[in-house]
Amino acid sequence: MANNIIRILSVLLNNVNIRKKLMISYFIMIIIPLGMFSMIIYGKISDNQKQQILYSALQSLNQAASYLNDRVNQTISVTDGLFYNKAIQEILSRNPAEYDNDTVLQIEDSGMLTSILSSFQQDKNIYRVRLYVRDGLLYSDENVNVFNITNVTNFPWYRKLLSSRERSLWNQPERFSDSDGNTVISLVRKFSNLNNLSETIGILRIDILEDNIKKIISNASISRQGIVYIKNSDGKIISCNDYDKIKSLSSDGNTPDIENKPTPEWENVNMNGKGFFIKMADIRNTDWVLISMIPAEDLTAISKQFGDYILILMLGIVLIAYFFAYLISNSSTKRIGQLVKSMEKLEQGNFEIKNNIIYGKDEIGRLMIKFNFLVRKIADMIQEQFIAGQKIKSAELKALQSQINPHFLYNTLDMINWAAAINQVPEIESTVQNLAKFYKLSLSKGKETIPIADEIEHIKVYLEIQNQRLENRIKLDLNIDEEIYEYSTIKIILQPIVENAILHGIMEKENNTGEIRISGKLDNSDIIISIHDDGIGMSEEKLQTLLTKEISSQNYGYGIKNINERIKLYYGSQYGLTYKSAVGEGTSVEVRIPAVRKSEDS
Repeated sequence: MANNIIRILSVLLNNVNIRKKLMISYFIMIIIPLGMFSMIIYGKISDNQKQQILYSALQSLNQAASYLNDRVNQTISVTDGLFYNKAIQEILSRNPAEYDNDTVLQIEDSGMLTSILSSFQQDKNIYRVRLYVRDGLLYSDENVNVFNITNVTNFPWYRKLLSSRERSLWNQPERFSDSDGNTVISLVRKFSNLNNLSETIGILRIDILEDNIKKIISNASISRQGIVYIKNSDGKIISCNDYDKIKSLSSDGNTPDIENKPTPEWENVNMNGKGFFIKMADIRNTDWVLISMIPAEDLTAISKQFGDYILILMLGIVLIAYFFAYLISNSSTKRIGQLVKSMEKLEQGNFEIKNNIIYGKDEIGRLMIKFNFLVRKIADMIQEQFIAGQKIKSAELKALQSQINPHFLYNTLDMINWAAAINQVPEIESTVQNLAKFYKLSLSKGKETIPIADEIEHIKVYLEIQNQRLENRIKLDLNIDEEIYEYSTIKIILQPIVENAILHGIMEKENNTGEIRISGKLDNSDIIISIHDDGIGMSEEKLQTLLTKEISSQNYGYGIKNINERIKLYYGSQYGLTYKSAVGEGTSVEVRIPAVRKSEDS
């Protein structure tokens, strides 16, 4: 059995050329080992990369938690400083009877409170210090730092604070919007009488900007789609780096259902069909938990990107290895193969010879040199015959051109003009003069480009000839900015458009009468010439094919495709014709060409 397999393989290999045999062996020795090695390396490095990302995310989370702890402790320290301030305690503990008929004392107390509270507010991390005092005082409605406590008695945080045994409370997700429109998160605290701790003499509230908290937690997100947020024991979000993303993961549009239980390792969870790696950190002296969520797809995206690098590297190694394998395998077979291909081309009448072949000095190289020499000799002889034939055709063309010399045409028209004048036939005389002028502008001494003024004159002469035939049924309305007359254009691009407008637009109307309006202006570095007729117009289907398909002279659009292609070939693809039309409403054509002055035109 094994002998039969070996015999079959030997027969198959005997029918394969040496180059293919070498390439197959290189494939077995290079691709398979390198592919297996790359897969192992990819798996190891991808796992290591994932662990490094999670480690970096953990460091960022811990750093953000540390910053938040500092910010919380700093805010609590401010409340302690105010709570134990002797002056504030004395003012808030004052018997209301002391204020009776003593306005000066109230003013002094108001100034003292404002001074103390505003001094604590100088801290850059403290946005606003607020003290809520009892009603009936002159300064209880100061509404800058001192407020009337009756204004907040219906607030949920106020009721929760009074019913709580805690001395202070971070407010629930209800956020306060101040007069500047800034969103704040507040620490509220009972202000008790130090001589009677059961007596609440005020409420202290310290506001910090939510944006400052958001900046801290945003720095903890190291992935593009990562989510970092703070939530309290009630599951309410305090701050988040991206509210839209966090709401999209929850069933009630508020916060994902995650227990506030920090774990030592990253936890892999699934939310709304998406996988996330989640890690939490407690914020001391609060009921807050800082949560970092990294989408699993971000980790796989990074691994995939690394895998792509490995694939590109492997392909590069394979290409380099195969390049050298190709050079080695072709060192003796390539020249023979090229010689065989050259002979096949010669059989088909192809005499092209590649001059970049390294012939060498062996028998194969000498044979190729001799073969190429003979082919070149044959090709040179054929080329000489071709050039001789071209010269003959060129001479015949020049002779034909000389026979249609424009001077002959002008002289003939001049002779007809004199005959019409002698015989007093002004209609013929006018027609011949216009016709001579028409062909003079058309020929333009063989120049490809002419002034725009000549192109406009060409249309006017053409319409004069047509109106002599059509009994002045065509009205021409010109509205050309004179400044564009000093620019040039390729010739005979407007007359065919006007001709089509007459023959297939106006003359198709019942009364065979109409108007053609032509306007021209500069548009930045371009010139736009618009031609509008009040003919029968055309359908959307015909309009779509007007500039893309060949149209016979019996249909609307004769010569239009040619004009459009001439403009694009001469000036560029951004220039050409634009058609707008509707059945029964006429047709508008916009011609766009670059603004090239006559002196610049070649």
